[in-house]
Amino acid sequence: MRKMKESGIDWIGEIPEQWELIKSKNIFKNHKDIVGEQEEKYERLALTLNGVVKRDKQDTKGLQSESLSTYQILNKDELVFKMIDLANVNTSRVGYSTYTGIVSPVYIIFNNRKYSKFGYYFYYNMWQREIFNKLGNDGVRSALNASDMLNLPFPDIDENEANKIANFLDEKVMEIDKVIEKTKQTIEDYKKYKKSIITRAVTKGLNENIKIKDSGIEWIKKMPEKWQVYKTKEFFEFGKGLAITKADLIEDGEKVISYGQIHSKSNTGINVSEELYRYVSEKYINSNKQSIVKYNDFIFADTSEDLNGCGNCVYIDKNISIFAGYHTIILKPKTKDEMKYLAYLFLTDNWRNQIRSRVSGIKLFSITQKILKETTIIMPDPKERKDIVKYLDAKCSEIDKLIYNKEKIIEELENYKKSLIYEYVTGKKDVKTNYNSNTEMAELSLRIIEQLPNNYSMCKIKLNKIQSVILKMIKYKQEPDYEKYAAGPYSETMMNDVYQIFEKNKWVKISKDNIRDVYTLDDNYMQGIEEYNKHFKKYDNEITRIIKLFKNKDTQQSEIIATLFYCWNDFLIDGEVPTDEQIIKEFYAWSKRKTKININKVKSCLSYMKKNNLIPNGYGKKTIQRSNNYGRK
Repeated sequence: MRKMKESGIDWIGEIPEQWELIKSKNIFKNHKDIVGEQEEKYERLALTLNGVVKRDKQDTKGLQSESLSTYQILNKDELVFKMIDLANVNTSRVGYSTYTGIVSPVYIIFNNRKYSKFGYYFYYNMWQREIFNKLGNDGVRSALNASDMLNLPFPDIDENEANKIANFLDEKVMEIDKVIEKTKQTIEDYKKYKKSIITRAVTKGLNENIKIKDSGIEWIKKMPEKWQVYKTKEFFEFGKGLAITKADLIEDGEKVISYGQIHSKSNTGINVSEELYRYVSEKYINSNKQSIVKYNDFIFADTSEDLNGCGNCVYIDKNISIFAGYHTIILKPKTKDEMKYLAYLFLTDNWRNQIRSRVSGIKLFSITQKILKETTIIMPDPKERKDIVKYLDAKCSEIDKLIYNKEKIIEELENYKKSLIYEYVTGKKDVKTNYNSNTEMAELSLRIIEQLPNNYSMCKIKLNKIQSVILKMIKYKQEPDYEKYAAGPYSETMMNDVYQIFEKNKWVKISKDNIRDVYTLDDNYMQGIEEYNKHFKKYDNEITRIIKLFKNKDTQQSEIIATLFYCWNDFLIDGEVPTDEQIIKEFYAWSKRKTKININKVKSCLSYMKKNNLIPNGYGKKTIQRSNNYGRK
């Protein structure tokens, strides 16, 4: 293991002893080659979350000037930085160009092709850790300049080492991004499925054998025989939201929902959540009572940046009083009947096409009260509406849970990617050592899973705890850097690598069962066992014994045992033989969350360890304190 030293910079932390930090200007040069009269010669490029991409020639959005003559030439293999951050989550602030073209004058370009790819990952890490936001912050947006960038620290390392790290990260990041994209596609499939279920239920009902008739309206040709068509204005009274701007919003006060929150991803359209709330002064209560909405009311956005958003609204499903804010239209039902059925209907493309065909605009589409009043709705009787809502609430809840689980996987993978890049560009991990050791960790994890029933369900945490104790007990030559997580010793990077290796080699299939992972041996698992035997065969009897000791322990018990084991082992590494009281005291000092665990459970687990010879030997590295790196809190 390489020796480390303090870099002297908080966000970098330790670096290898042989590394030094120098200013970026000693590696990179900033150039600003203006296009001039050559503008027709080059393709237009832009920096997005997907990196540097080619822009459609017809796309004029965001152009800084009518003429492109002031634009800069960006060459292949150069770095490009976005100078200004307007909190646009759809745009990266650092990119590596695989094209030659032109970019806006608001970009900074760095040239040194020998270090560009490593530099991309190093600066990408800085952007993700919000270091850019600490440069040139004017209180509204973070503005970079070339001078700031050239004075940033940069590792003074050999070109070959820089390329080795960059090539390794290229491969690993590509693997992670493939899984992320695959997961995103699954989410989109779930969303399409959800939309189809909603559309079917609110336009055809739940009875597949129901008689159908012509509706007489364009947006839904046929509908159930007993359903009725109404003008939307027959069911609702219309009103306007508050005539305010963003400047009128305050930290606390009366709740308000404006068009920005209606268009946000947090808005489901069928209920109102706290994430949508903003606040205005109480003074509006007496002067603008007509803008207050209550249970069963709707708030529509009166503008949209695209056709898909035309018809976005919030349904007030709670007994609350709240203001409709700026750029909104209020719909208040004239009857006391519950309107949640209509909240589902308003989500469908069929119904929204009435609005989309009537709106006007190019970059912004205006949705007026007149347009909404001209729309029609179809309605079953109150009992059938209630049945449809009950059915959709249940089905949508199931699908939303699946989507939530997939989104958590993406979040975990994104955090892993950030962590991986950070660890390598700062030298905390060595490419060759980590890859080999984590492959062996995957082999060991496969053996653990193989010893358990097929389709076994457990948390990733429990798998890691069994693995961590085994490594110390057998005194294995290579072990990850285990950190002091609330759930016990854990290596986020290593475990995510293990999952990647499982999938890549087809050793283990992993699916979800609520919050737990379900492990199923995959087609090539015997190849993994053969690799396991090359590294672990002489330890197999002890490994099998330890797996059996954990087999009937739940996740919390496994967490307690592994934490006690590592607390105890840390004492032994320091040359101290601890008492039970010292071990337990250290256990509770590990994390605030540990204080919620009953002491009798802890004592019982410690007794179990002693009885079954799960006793540490003072081997290996001490557990390290959590860095301010990415991962679980």
